Amino acid sequence: MTEQALSEETDDLPVIPLAEVQADKPYPLAAIMAPVFDAKGRVSFALVMAGFHSAMTGAQTLAAGRRLRAACDRVGALLVLAADRRVDVPLERLP
Repeated sequence: MTEQALSEETDDLPVIPLAEVQADKPYPLAAIMAPVFDAKGRVSFALVMAGFHSAMTGAQTLAAGRRLRAACDRVGALLVLAADRRVDVPLERLP
């Protein structure tokens, strides 16, 4: 997708998976998604951050992604704990 296509006024944001983000470049985000892994290291499901109302810099995008990744890691740790103990873990025990 070209820079021109990204800058055109539309109601819908283009869906472009990114492997690299530049800290000072603006990104018109629709959502950030990250996987949650189960006890066997398989993707069990994904968490999504959505509802961004304006473009974010690459630095802001990376910070949001790190926070989402940390949340996914906490949920995944809970799945591992539950699988190891083979019991349901109450939500109050979430880290």
